[in-house]
Amino acid sequence: MTYQLIIKNLIELFYKERTHSHLNEFFFLSSHLHFAITLEIAFAKYTNEEITLEQLYERIPKKFGSRSTIKATLSEGVKNGFFIKNVSMKDKRMKVYRLNDDSKVSVESWLEGRKKLYEN
Repeated sequence: MTYQLIIKNLIELFYKERTHSHLNEFFFLSSHLHFAITLEIAFAKYTNEEITLEQLYERIPKKFGSRSTIKATLSEGVKNGFFIKNVSMKDKRMKVYRLNDDSKVSVESWLEGRKKLYEN
């Protein structure tokens, strides 16, 4: 596949996602930090792990946001129903985060679009 075709496909996918997507997709694509938090939580889900706020602080580069900004963005995601906050099954003192069902579908749809972009 040529760069020209990849760029053309990327442009088409970008416009399609931005004009036909619902609120959930706009949340995780709204900034680098939103995207990083979403990917970290999704990765935890697909590796059957739990993820806490402290783990997010450790994993997300400080360049993307301070601790308070990470917490505020995560709280925004919980408030808007993009993420779900639960008590850890391993340690009842910890709060863990996961994608809600619609958010999971949004992330999977976004990932499938990227897979198709580079196929051929």
